[in-house]
Amino acid sequence: MYKLHSLLLAAVITLPGAACAEDFRVSSPNGRITATVTLDGGKLSYTVHKDGRLLVAPSPLGLKATNVDLTRELSLLRSDTVVIDTSYSLPVGKQSQSGNPPAGCPKKTKSPFPIMLRGRGFIPEVKSLTNVVLTEEASRIRMADFSNSLACKFIGNIQSPNYPYEGHYDLYTNWNSLLQAGDRRFNAPLLASDGKDYLLLSEADNRGIFCASLVKAENREGEFSFAWTGAVKDYAKDKMQSMNCKLPVYTPWRMVVAGDLATVFETTMTENLCPSTKIDDMSWIKPGVSAWYWGGSDGNKTDIQKVYGGIREGEYDHADFAAEMGWPYTLIDGGWSAEWVPSLVKHAQEKGVECLLWQTAKLSDSQDFSNGNMEKTLKQWADWGIKGIKIDFWEDDSYVTMKRMEKLLDLCGKYKMMVNYHGCIRPSGLRRTYPYLMTQEGICGGETSQR
Repeated sequence: MYKLHSLLLAAVITLPGAACAEDFRVSSPNGRITATVTLDGGKLSYTVHKDGRLLVAPSPLGLKATNVDLTRELSLLRSDTVVIDTSYSLPVGKQSQSGNPPAGCPKKTKSPFPIMLRGRGFIPEVKSLTNVVLTEEASRIRMADFSNSLACKFIGNIQSPNYPYEGHYDLYTNWNSLLQAGDRRFNAPLLASDGKDYLLLSEADNRGIFCASLVKAENREGEFSFAWTGAVKDYAKDKMQSMNCKLPVYTPWRMVVAGDLATVFETTMTENLCPSTKIDDMSWIKPGVSAWYWGGSDGNKTDIQKVYGGIREGEYDHADFAAEMGWPYTLIDGGWSAEWVPSLVKHAQEKGVECLLWQTAKLSDSQDFSNGNMEKTLKQWADWGIKGIKIDFWEDDSYVTMKRMEKLLDLCGKYKMMVNYHGCIRPSGLRRTYPYLMTQEGICGGETSQR
């Protein structure tokens, strides 16, 4: 059960700007954290305090576009205060945890984009425009003091040898060490400390609304920004990305979780910032342990295949093994054939085991999950009796892939398929919107460990 108790203070900002300074302040439910957003001279900035101590120094907010600058000449149109007091349950995840997250408002407003900071949203409104080419995110996170950071260096957007999220998190003990790490872009989330408290920097709600972002260390000590991956897979090198968007357009939430390590670890802020699910019946969503014949199929370990006599034989043996162990699932991995999967599913079901099925998302290897074929594929697999899918090798966080992943999630709800995304972007709270999204391998997994 997740409990949301939050004060949302939203201000709609318009052009042109006002000369007077205005402050908008909101505190966390326990009163220990306070966020203040200031509109001064037509520019937006914010600060964050904990127990009266400055965590985030004055930091700018805004976006830039080719036909409008949302960083200056802003004025206040209106402000609204909303108290959020609700709860929700999910079939997987941190079910035992509940608390007072700083915000939990899904993006339902008719606005170009939202900015959320500890329960406060500031929404620019641009009149007389139907589309906009966004060119730069001007928002920053400027830590008042920086001590160290635990961060995963971005290693490129091709599998050479690992997908970007399969790198390791390293401890950077000073700012110069961050600046000397690659091109200074890091996978989200990034954990930074001022020597007393921690800031978890990430984003939430990575759907087909926008591209994903990396966290970037700027020249100024303690200053972080968000670097877009862009419209298509072209972000191996750091460069300016532009997004051609129809209005209203939304970015993923930019997220800062402040507190001690327990607060950071236990947070459900990513889920709270995502839209609520539209699914009423979750009875078909049943997480559980699964057998997995990886070594003989996708792993291409011929020595293991010899033990079982082949891929098909190994998959049958693993279905039997799941039954012996009392496990509810077996995962059919790469190398399977449509000629024998239906009979394997029937064999497993007779033993009380359901089947999950693997496939690659890489369109150069298979068109099963192209935009045009994914519904046909899911319908066929559902007819075979498959209960869940493991879709691998996405290896791309750009806008075009975020849209394809969201389309697949929508269709999996229609065909009642549980989903395991592999070789993909890290989780961003979408299991609140799609509770059948069991997991995402946005990490260096156990398959890379020594055996």
